[in-house]
Amino acid sequence: MCIRDRYQRRVRGGRATVMESVLNHQHFAPTKLDAICQSFKSGAPFKHCQVRDFLEEGFVETLERELYKLKYMERDNDLYQFMQTKDDLRSCDAPAVKAVREVLYSQKVRSLLQKVTGIELNDTVDMSAAVYQAGSHLLCHDDELDGRRIAYILYLVPDDWTEAEGGVLDLYSSDDRGLPTSIAKTVVPMRNSLTFFEVSPTSWHQVREVTTTKRGLGQGARLSISGWFHGEPIARPTPPVDSIPRMQAPTSADTAEHQLADWLDARYISAESRAKVRRRFKREWCIELRDFLREDKFREIQTAMLATGGDVVGPANWRSYLHPPRTECLDGLRGFIMSQVFVQWLTEVTSVEVLEGCVEARQFNPGQGYTLVHDCEEILKHESLDVVLCFVEDQWEQHHGGYINYGEPAGADGEAVEDEGDLVTVFPMPNTISIVLRESNITRFVKLVSHDAPGPRIDIAATYMVKESEEDGEDGESAQEPGSGESDTDSEEGEGEGADSDADVEVGAGVKRAMMTREAQEANPTKKPKQR
Repeated sequence: MCIRDRYQRRVRGGRATVMESVLNHQHFAPTKLDAICQSFKSGAPFKHCQVRDFLEEGFVETLERELYKLKYMERDNDLYQFMQTKDDLRSCDAPAVKAVREVLYSQKVRSLLQKVTGIELNDTVDMSAAVYQAGSHLLCHDDELDGRRIAYILYLVPDDWTEAEGGVLDLYSSDDRGLPTSIAKTVVPMRNSLTFFEVSPTSWHQVREVTTTKRGLGQGARLSISGWFHGEPIARPTPPVDSIPRMQAPTSADTAEHQLADWLDARYISAESRAKVRRRFKREWCIELRDFLREDKFREIQTAMLATGGDVVGPANWRSYLHPPRTECLDGLRGFIMSQVFVQWLTEVTSVEVLEGCVEARQFNPGQGYTLVHDCEEILKHESLDVVLCFVEDQWEQHHGGYINYGEPAGADGEAVEDEGDLVTVFPMPNTISIVLRESNITRFVKLVSHDAPGPRIDIAATYMVKESEEDGEDGESAQEPGSGESDTDSEEGEGEGADSDADVEVGAGVKRAMMTREAQEANPTKKPKQR
């Protein structure tokens, strides 16, 4: 007879309650409870505790088998990537899952947690199961939402799971603004252990990326049940503002054509090639151009950006990457990107008037580099032109991460939007510049660079504030067409059948989906899209 059958017969036969069949009752002994209380209250960087052997040993295998039989779906956005049960576990009727649910949210266990934590809890049930495989992760966040007071994770990993395989729970310390600073403690998953912590505006934590490839769904993966115990919502302080970076107006220069020729590949310098780029850009208000820099400049900058060291840029709930050490060639490229020469070229190929901008060099290391969508980023409230010049060695696959995603804003509940909100995705490609006209409140992020990526994602990223369109008429159409200074002949040239065969404009292949202007036009084909 299997363990599951023995468990079900034992409960049905009346020889034990569900509580006695599931929970390891050693934890209710006074000395054990005192130890749990002490461990929780002394937990740092915030109150937490890990309880080993939480369930009866014979029950764990039964629970594990039932969980692997459930349907899972991939969850993937800027913050996370993992497999989660398609339906939450509140209504799951699998016997062992149901038993765990009844035990965890029973009055007895809630009373035990209230005694340990001092937090009054209600009977809200909030639980699901998750499988973390190679590449799965959950980046830095605080869990604070909708009355969540205590978070928990019941680990059902193999006995031999190690920190080197990833999937560990990292706890962050916080600064005087309440923002995460550095990892202060790491909790390694242990089979049949329950980790729980108090949810607060500073309970910053992450699940580090799983790196092992020998474990997968149904093969000893990082399987867990997690959720929250709810109570009265706590007061949340006003979050700090992620201020707009210091902007500067384009700097003057002397020999315009000479400076372009010093940096750009020859195919992008002529008036004819600029016109072709402009026509392509205006179709979707985004474009990628391959082999953008001269080969010698590309290699020189790439070498400089791969240098070790640099300053860490955070905080981890907003972003995580390095600023490479300053070098003469990097300073030269930054100066060129902020020069009137380059900005004039940019205006010609986009028909967008740039007012001021900022530029930075970024190194996103494997398993560590990313940016996240957050409500505090002031610059996203303004329309801007995003220009990113990528210096990776080879074209990346999607599973390597490191791509830039533009998407619709989060919903009213603050939850991040997943795939259905994607507008543009730009994959890392060597010596390729991406130019995206981003409307106000459109989100953007750089996906976590996976541990198995070919190397770090390195780029030069510039954001230019643009002049707002002058609009007239009741329908909000702009007063003039894009690039109104060009002739009708120039504006329409190449838009026909042979336009995409222009050999001297190397368009990248990394743009996965079209920008919001095209989607709006498709949704309402009788209305002209807003012109800029």
